[in-house]
Amino acid sequence: MKKVIVATLLSGAISVPAFASNGKDLADANLIFNMNNGQPPELAVLSPEEMKQTEGAWIPNAIGGGIGFITGNYTYLTNSAFDRKVTWSWSSYARTVGTSTVVGAINPVSSIRGAAIAVGSSFVSTWQFR
Repeated sequence: MKKVIVATLLSGAISVPAFASNGKDLADANLIFNMNNGQPPELAVLSPEEMKQTEGAWIPNAIGGGIGFITGNYTYLTNSAFDRKVTWSWSSYARTVGTSTVVGAINPVSSIRGAAIAVGSSFVSTWQFR
């Protein structure tokens, strides 16, 4: 019941500024997001050096996601096997493993310390969102 009350209060606090806006506030947004169709967008081609710097930049995040996936599976399967109060649920399994994978991917692994952080944060997220 407490969670429902807190969620209702937070959603109300977040939505109040949306209802309180007027036309003057939109002028600032129009200046920021000025879409003049007469001018082409300003784009710049990356140099070969910049292209090499970005090559393979996703690999540490993929490793972190893999660690999160393994941690989420291990935690969920171990908990369902040894805790008699817990019943297997595909939705709970998907939520647990998915959350753990995303948390692991957010923590890129480029060192042993990064791997430890990915494992720890994935482990905490599996227990928190189960």
